[in-house]
Amino acid sequence: ENQNLEQFCDAVWCMVRVAEVRLLVGVCYRSPSSTEENNRRLIEMIKAAVDTTRYDHILILGDFNYPAIDFEQGMVESGSESAASEFYNVTQDLFLIQHVVDDTRHRQGNAPSLIDYIFTLKENQVEELKYEEPLGKSDHVCLTWKISIQPEEVIDGKRKLNYWKGNYIAMNEELRGIDWDGEFKNCESVEEMWQKLRDK
Repeated sequence: ENQNLEQFCDAVWCMVRVAEVRLLVGVCYRSPSSTEENNRRLIEMIKAAVDTTRYDHILILGDFNYPAIDFEQGMVESGSESAASEFYNVTQDLFLIQHVVDDTRHRQGNAPSLIDYIFTLKENQVEELKYEEPLGKSDHVCLTWKISIQPEEVIDGKRKLNYWKGNYIAMNEELRGIDWDGEFKNCESVEEMWQKLRDK
């Protein structure tokens, strides 16, 4: 369906239908020794998944092996030019919500780390997230959760817009091309500046 979803090798995608609701599910594994090209393909794949309009909800999960990322604090310990930083920035640009907050990997002799993520586009979509015992000899916890995919209730027959599906990357590019200093140059008040900004 979308070629970019097939570029990154270690991922499986499927569509789950519940009544009339379509959920796109992607399970990913990124090796700690992943190449720069492979990292780029992962990012392109996630962008393609978020940009698709064929699904009502998106769930992206897996072992991404980026222990330097702290989604709760909004920081990356490995520096602004690192692969982890690039991945984190893309998830933020796409407005992805990362739901896992506790460490998910516990290996003897190593510090515990959070490297398994669950992404959605809606804040309260993942509920009752539990960190269970690992399976077999794995050093990763098992994550179990409930996901809410029911369509939002329409109140008074009013149409609601899916703002989360907006193409914010294109909007930002267009806004960056505006000469704001020139636009505001002849404004005599903050109110006039606000009106110009709003109109644009």
